[in-house]
Amino acid sequence: MTHLLIVDDEKHFRTMLSRALKSQGHRATGIDDASALASAIAIHRPDIVLLDLLYESGTSGLEMCKNLRIWSSIPVIIVSVSSDEATKIAALDAGADDYIVKPFGIDELLARVHAIQRRLARTVNNDTALKIGDLVVDLEVPTVTVRGNATHLTRNEHTLLKALVVAEGQPVSYNALLSHVYGRGADKRGERSSIRVLVKQLRRKLGEDFSNPNYLLTEAGVGYRFNMNPAMRVAG
Repeated sequence: MTHLLIVDDEKHFRTMLSRALKSQGHRATGIDDASALASAIAIHRPDIVLLDLLYESGTSGLEMCKNLRIWSSIPVIIVSVSSDEATKIAALDAGADDYIVKPFGIDELLARVHAIQRRLARTVNNDTALKIGDLVVDLEVPTVTVRGNATHLTRNEHTLLKALVVAEGQPVSYNALLSHVYGRGADKRGERSSIRVLVKQLRRKLGEDFSNPNYLLTEAGVGYRFNMNPAMRVAG
């Protein structure tokens, strides 16, 4: 049973979502004041936070997420009516684990919750090697095995590949990848091309078809994501 903290100033939304989650066997606690997020986490000890993007008071969910990341690694899913790509990128850069657009179904939300929980479980269990399609990616050792053949990766290639794999199919923005590979002080404009170069090098080592890659997929205007179900990849 997962306990979700719903932070949203729309009472109807909190009530409906709480009922839906409880009907699926989960716990749900709702608060309407984003400024009370820290105390709510301390009191209720949720597993995941659903954080609305904007409040009538003018409070920004992105700023709340940035502040939360200073002292907590609790998973955060940003909830918003906006499907704008730039907003999604900003949410990921603020430290959110995922972004979901209102209105959404309970099945979609739970699928995202379960994906986050799988990532957490893998970290706790210290599973360092993942098999995805024809690949075996080692999260600790800078190697990738392609159809039984091990290939060495550079430190930057391995760091980038690991960041994409642990995101389990969710897009990772250019800025987030820059922070992973080069640190938070990286020049966000000057180094973006280097991310493209690393992806090109990785695609070559993974034996990708550059015109229709199977694993490292481009998210136009956002960044990249790793295809966790390569068998379902459709050409074109």
